[in-house]
Amino acid sequence: LILCFSEKTQSNGWEHAAIPLDVLIDGLDFGEPGARAQAAHSLGYRGQREAVAPLITRLKKPEPRHYVRDKIYEALGRIGDKRASPFLTYCLENEDREELRSTCASALSGLKSEAAAVALMRSLSDETSDYVRLAVVQALGEFSRLDVIELLSRLAKDGDGILNNRAIWSLGHIGDEANTKLLLDLLNKAETDIRRLHIVKALAIHAPREASSPLKKLFQTTSNSHLKSQVSIALSAISDGGLSQTFIAMLKQSDPNIQKSGIEGLVKLKDVASLGTISEFCIELDKELRELTKQSIRRHHPRILELLKLQTLAARAIGSIGAESGVSDLKAMIGTFYIPIDSA
Repeated sequence: LILCFSEKTQSNGWEHAAIPLDVLIDGLDFGEPGARAQAAHSLGYRGQREAVAPLITRLKKPEPRHYVRDKIYEALGRIGDKRASPFLTYCLENEDREELRSTCASALSGLKSEAAAVALMRSLSDETSDYVRLAVVQALGEFSRLDVIELLSRLAKDGDGILNNRAIWSLGHIGDEANTKLLLDLLNKAETDIRRLHIVKALAIHAPREASSPLKKLFQTTSNSHLKSQVSIALSAISDGGLSQTFIAMLKQSDPNIQKSGIEGLVKLKDVASLGTISEFCIELDKELRELTKQSIRRHHPRILELLKLQTLAARAIGSIGAESGVSDLKAMIGTFYIPIDSA
């Protein structure tokens, strides 16, 4: 039990489920602060509503360690029970530490309740910490209420600061046709690549079809490599047959991330006509791989790994798109991959 409650003990989730619920609840009152924090964390991870009352009871007791309170607030948000609303709201309005108020803003978004939305909107006007305000704006992205969307829209239009750009992300997370229209309008009016980058990331969340033409135009015109890469990711998530040639053009770019997006976009479209192009792309990758491994695997190790990942992705794409014709293309590509002994 001591090992299970160690602050350093983290894994893939087995440690949370392996401990009986009543033991975790008892752990909230252990003498060791790390054990109390880990017990709360595990209860939140498990998400059982039976843990809500004990967690609230623990909040009512004195807890000098802020990181224990943080884990309790976080757990209540993960469980998502509305009984936690007044306690998380009190935290948002009264905790001295801004990191705790930030945690409670995120936790309130997990409740998805009207009271939580109202508390978050109210705190935005009262809160003085930019760190907490960012968390509040992001949390509001979990609510599709009209008053929330109106608030986020005003923020998104109001400037190009961190808070404004976080509002853009939240609008993208909510989705909705009206939000898409607003984001596309903001993209058209954006004056900096940083602003465009935030808008493109927001559009990529739900990948609305209406965004395909503006994003395609931006991909063709921008010289900013980071922005171009992000646009390619957004485009690859959109189901629009008119983007096929754009995806094929991505394979001719030098940026591996853009090439990856091009392959993923073609797979999404199930574009059989692109099989020949993807096969040629695979062959070009293989040629470069052979040349680099003849020179030195050690010296070219990062690029070789990059090429192997792309080749694997492209080969799978051929099989996924092409069925019978794809199999024949794959067979044609099979060859001996020579790696010199002295290259390692």
